[in-house]
Amino acid sequence: MPTQGIILDLMVAAFAQKHGGVFRSDRLAYVADVKYRGRLFVCICPTTYMNLSGKAVKYWLEKEKIALEKSMVVLDEISLPLSKLRINTGGSDGGHNGLRSIQELLQTTNYPRLRFGIGSVFPKGCSLNMYWANGTRKKKRLEAED
Repeated sequence: MPTQGIILDLMVAAFAQKHGGVFRSDRLAYVADVKYRGRLFVCICPTTYMNLSGKAVKYWLEKEKIALEKSMVVLDEISLPLSKLRINTGGSDGGHNGLRSIQELLQTTNYPRLRFGIGSVFPKGCSLNMYWANGTRKKKRLEAED
C-alpha cells in the first residue's frame, strides 16, 4: 500500500523511466541520471526518514555541484486538492518535516519546489499519517497515478 512519500517516489521514478533513467542505490538515496532535452537531471529519492531528507538533498547538490536554483524539490501538499500541482520558490516549510530538514541543512528557504496535492479531507479524528496508512484513499491514489 503506497504512502504519501512513496507516491512522490513513484512520480520521480516515472519521469526517470520515461526518459531512460535507471535508479541505483547510492548514498542516502536512490539515484537516476536522466538526459532530457539535452540536459542532465540527477533524480534522487531519499532513503532517509522524511524528517532527515535534507541530508540527502544537501549531499547530492554538493556531490553533483548543482546550484540550488537549478534544483527542484518534489513534495506532497495537503492544502492542494488531490493531483493538483503548484510550482514556487521560497516560503516556509508549512509544517512539512521534509522541507524543514532541507531548510535547516541548506540554511535557506529559497529553492524551487513542485508541490503535488494530496488533499486534506480526512475522517474526523484521523491524522494525515493514519489516513494514508490505512488505505482509505487507495482508489483516489491509483486514479492520480494514471
